[in-house]
Amino acid sequence: MHSSRICSGSENDRLDAVKLATYFARGLLRPIAVPKVDQEGYRALVRRRKRIAESRGKIKQRIKGFLLASGFDEPDSIQKWSLAASADLTALDVPPQHHMALASMVREYLFLLSEDKMLRAEIRTATKRMHPEPYKRLTSVVGVGETAATSFLAELFSPERFNRPEEVTSYLGLAPVVSQSGGSAARARIRPVGKKRLRGILVEAAWQWTWRDPEAKELYSRHFAKHGIGQKAIVAVARKLAIKLWRLAVDTPPASMGDAASGARSA
Repeated sequence: MHSSRICSGSENDRLDAVKLATYFARGLLRPIAVPKVDQEGYRALVRRRKRIAESRGKIKQRIKGFLLASGFDEPDSIQKWSLAASADLTALDVPPQHHMALASMVREYLFLLSEDKMLRAEIRTATKRMHPEPYKRLTSVVGVGETAATSFLAELFSPERFNRPEEVTSYLGLAPVVSQSGGSAARARIRPVGKKRLRGILVEAAWQWTWRDPEAKELYSRHFAKHGIGQKAIVAVARKLAIKLWRLAVDTPPASMGDAASGARSA
């Protein structure tokens, strides 16, 4: 083997080390935020509850699909999944083998329901201990409920480490990226990075915010009139909502819609 090949690795390491030292001296390197033990535990708890909720939705779809494929009528209680739904499903007059399969799915649903209830209680206790005031401020926003507030607090874990709204929206994957090629017009799009689950929760909360808050509705209408695409408009609302929640989390009076608009580019 040639000696140049042998030395190439160490040479690259040396050059990389010089670059890193130069970037550090110029203040171009930023530290990575690592959650503390209790913050990581809280985040794990909130994420677990989210996965349980997703599993509940899937087993509901499986039960409905099973009834449809087998030609059995759904009980009325399954439409809203009331407390009577499980009993009504178990009491359906179906052949023995179908009954066993259905009963197994019902037991799975009941298990997930009990896990969800237990996790909710644990999250409430942890939230009261760790984030009592920020939680109250976040849930004071119309459309932001327990799931959105706890998920936001868990995923940001140290919201004060962000200095600007753009840093928050970039971290969450809600910041638009403008791309332009040649003489074509610039296009803004959302890069699929950041906190995917929290981004989805914020979009759902943004819909609630839009339906129930006139100012948010006006913001959505303005973006929809500009693009004609509902998804782009609601992402823009979710971005403003994220900025509002961040400011509330760090106990900073939230800016008006007009002020927030200057802090983040539109999609």
